Amino acid sequence: MEALAAPGRYVMPEQSMEREPKIVLPSLVAPLASLLVPALLAIFTILTDSATQNDDAPVRAAGLLLIVVLPLTYPILALFMGAAGYILKKVQKFTFKNLLIIYGIACIPIAVGFGWPSPFGLKDQIIGLAIFFPLTLVCMTLGAVCWWFIAVGHNE
Repeated sequence: MEALAAPGRYVMPEQSMEREPKIVLPSLVAPLASLLVPALLAIFTILTDSATQNDDAPVRAAGLLLIVVLPLTYPILALFMGAAGYILKKVQKFTFKNLLIIYGIACIPIAVGFGWPSPFGLKDQIIGLAIFFPLTLVCMTLGAVCWWFIAVGHNE
């Protein structure tokens, strides 16, 4: 039933009980949650002293490089998270489980990119994958949880 309105006045139709998921705001905020762990790692690396007497310049350089790279990865991650949510919404498979599956699949090429390039052979490459895949999965899971709670809310 629509209520009668004066001419020129807009009457809001009855809203459904389901909340329409947002895409843009979660896609801008959730990458911050995903990049929190690497940012803390970089800051910790730069601010702590080495436990040995050896020069720790390479470790500090890696931390500085990580701080430089993090702002470059933010827009890429924001676009990925927005596209994942939009595609799931369009194909009507918009569930938290499906969002986690997409983010988990995205962790594989990221882990391969960071863990595979090793000049020391297959054993070290597998160790690199075993280190970077869980770290990437934790970071992406933080982003997925943040994205879901902003987009849909905690009641779904």
